[in-house]
Formats: sequence, C-alpha cells, structure tokens
Amino acid sequence: MLDGPYQKGKIVTDVPALVIEIKSPDGSSDDIIDKCFEYERLGVSKILVMDPDNKRVFQFEQSNLRLLTGASIALNLRHTTLEFPFAEMFTELDEE
Repeated sequence: MLDGPYQKGKIVTDVPALVIEIKSPDGSSDDIIDKCFEYERLGVSKILVMDPDNKRVFQFEQSNLRLLTGASIALNLRHTTLEFPFAEMFTELDEE
C-alpha cells in the first residue's frame, strides 16, 4: 500500500507505507525477520507479519517484533487511518 501522493509510471519506485508479510508453513522465522529488516532499511513505516497457522500477528517496529493482542489494529498512515481486522481474517480462513 502506497501512502500517496506517489509517482506514476511503469515501475513503482515509491516506498510502500505498509507491508504485510505472511509466514508460509515452510518459511523460517529467521527468513521473516530478515525480510522485516530489509523493509525497515527501505523506509517502510508499517510492517506486519501474519502467521495464519498459529493465528498470530506481529508488528515490526524499530528493529523489534511485537505480538499484537486483541482483534485488530488501527494503522495510522500519513493521510488516513486503516483498521486492520486480523482476527476477522483468521476466522474467514477457518471457514474455508
């Protein structure tokens, strides 16, 4: 998700405002952490990690991974606030 305004073109060169990394069953935690550090180096301001197998969501901030509790998180972006209802998303996955 880009937090506009952004430069239009064939290739997106703007840094996204939000990245959601989804842990795959065969992915390692080290690989996820490495990706988070890479996103942080690029200047991504909001980084979330979803673990659908364990129904957990983490936020990566200032080189730390923090477990989110509750059912959702309000992400304050530059021009808007985005409600991210992760508990509802996990419920929908269970129904499939």
